Amino acid sequence: MTTEHPPLLGDKHGKYRILIIGNSGTGKSTLTTILSTKLNINSSNLDRLFWNPGWQETPTLEFKALVQETMDQNPEGWIIDGNYTEKVGMMIQDQATDIIWLDPPLVLYFPRIFMRTIKRWWGIQELCSPGCGETFKDIFLSRKSILAFCIEHHFVVRKRCREMMRNIGVGIGLDKERNCMRRIGGWGGALKGWLRDVDDMVRKRP
Repeated sequence: MTTEHPPLLGDKHGKYRILIIGNSGTGKSTLTTILSTKLNINSSNLDRLFWNPGWQETPTLEFKALVQETMDQNPEGWIIDGNYTEKVGMMIQDQATDIIWLDPPLVLYFPRIFMRTIKRWWGIQELCSPGCGETFKDIFLSRKSILAFCIEHHFVVRKRCREMMRNIGVGIGLDKERNCMRRIGGWGGALKGWLRDVDDMVRKRP
């Protein structure tokens, strides 16, 4: 391991309940897919639970029920990615054994989200949720554009997550009983190193 702490904490039974957070475009869904394969546990994307065709929002109570159902249906562990604390409160965080905050530089991930958005517009990449396509106007002429959202929320998300780290950061958080969150930033090297540690951990499991 590259640190004094294991890359994933899990619970006393060796099960992992992982929440992956970060701004739009930081690589949450990609990491979720990778970890799901490595750990052999199911994953869920909150965007797919929240957004219905035509960008219709799932009512809050129904959304909470769907999230709870997702966790209950996976007692052997789960991975959930998304930032919906304003909708579901602490229900995911409180049940997570590990919280991973992806925090790469904006100049690194904004080009990725730009290309992803264009590919979705052209129909060559899967939409964030079925029936939730975007037009030229949605992408470039709307204040609700995912591109505008990404830029506007970069520092908002960073400020919120830094506060979380002060409280529950692994090895540094004030709430010693809930030190379960770690930040992965940088230009990609830290994430690759952490994933190598996960591979080592998986190989050493009984």
